[in-house]
Amino acid sequence: MKSIRSKRAVRGITLIEVLISMTIGLVVVGAVIVSFVGSGNASRYLAALTQMNQDAQIALNMLSREVQLAGYSAPASLTGTPRVVRYHSLSPTAGFVVQTSGYIRGCDGGTYGVGPFTNPVAATLACSATVGFASSGLSVAYEADAMNTAPTGGGIPTDCLGTRIGPQQDADNIPYYVASNRYFIDVSASSGRPELYCASPASPNFPAPTAGTEVLPYPNASGGSAKAPLIENVQDMQIWYGMRTFPLVADDRQVIQYKKAATINVSGNPAEWDAVISVRICLLMRSAEPVLRDEDDQTYQPCDLTAARVTSPDKRLYRAYYTTSTLRSKMPL
Repeated sequence: MKSIRSKRAVRGITLIEVLISMTIGLVVVGAVIVSFVGSGNASRYLAALTQMNQDAQIALNMLSREVQLAGYSAPASLTGTPRVVRYHSLSPTAGFVVQTSGYIRGCDGGTYGVGPFTNPVAATLACSATVGFASSGLSVAYEADAMNTAPTGGGIPTDCLGTRIGPQQDADNIPYYVASNRYFIDVSASSGRPELYCASPASPNFPAPTAGTEVLPYPNASGGSAKAPLIENVQDMQIWYGMRTFPLVADDRQVIQYKKAATINVSGNPAEWDAVISVRICLLMRSAEPVLRDEDDQTYQPCDLTAARVTSPDKRLYRAYYTTSTLRSKMPL
C-alpha cells in the first residue's frame, strides 16, 4: 500500500524564521566583537600602565640612590689636636676640607620641554628663567669610587653617562674622583618625547703630580660634557627639599619644612643648601601612546597635590609617582 506524505511535513523555512535566526546571529556576533574590542582596549590600558610603573620605579630608584650619595666623601686624613677628620673637597678646587659642601643644588625653571638649567654641562650651575609651569632639576656631587659607580675596565669611576671621571689630587698627590651629575627633563630632538636626562660637566683638568710622587697610572682628565636621555615619557619632575634649622645647629637632623629650589635660591645665601637633609621627588609619567577612550576619565592629578586635576591633552594616560630620600652624609653615625 502506497504511503501518502503530508505536504505540511515537507514545508520549508519561512522568511520570518530566517530573519529571526539572522537577528539572533547578529546579536551574538556583535556581543563577541564588543567583548573582543573591550578586551583589546583593556589590554592596551594595562600594558601602558605596567610600562609606566616600571619606568617610574627605575627612574625613582636611580634618583633616590644619587640623593643618598650626595655629599659622600671618604675620610682622607686626621689633623690637629684634638684630631679633626678632613675630607676630600667636592668642589672643582682640589684638596682637603673639614666638611664637604656644595653636595646638592636644584633649579626650578623652564617649562615642559625646557630644561631648568641654563647649561647642564657648565662647571658653574645656573638656573633657567621660569616659563609658565616650571620643572625642577637636581644636581648632586659625591666622591666616586669603584663601589658606588660602574668603573671602567681600568678601575676608574664613571659619571651618570658612564664616562670616565678625571682625577683631582689631594695634598698627598693621591688622585680621587668627584661625580657631578645633573638630572632634568627635556624633549628628545629625535623622538619628540619628554625624557629624563642626565648631564655631567667635564672634570677639572688638574696637572699630574710631580713624577715619582704620583700613584700610577695617573689618568688624564676626562668628563662627559654632554647630556643623554635615561628614561622616556617622563612629562615632568618636581622636587622639594627637606630643610633642617638654618642657620645650622650642630647635630640637628630634624626636617622642619620642605622648600622648592626657587625659594632657596632667591634667598641669595648658597650656605642654605647645606641645610638640606632629605629630598622629595615626583615624576609625572605618561603612556607612550594614547589609550584613553571618550568614556574614560581623562583627568589626572599633577605632582602638586594642592593643584586642580588636569585634563589629558592627548588621551594619553598620566600618573604621578613619588619618593623621599635622605642624604646619608648628613645623618648621624
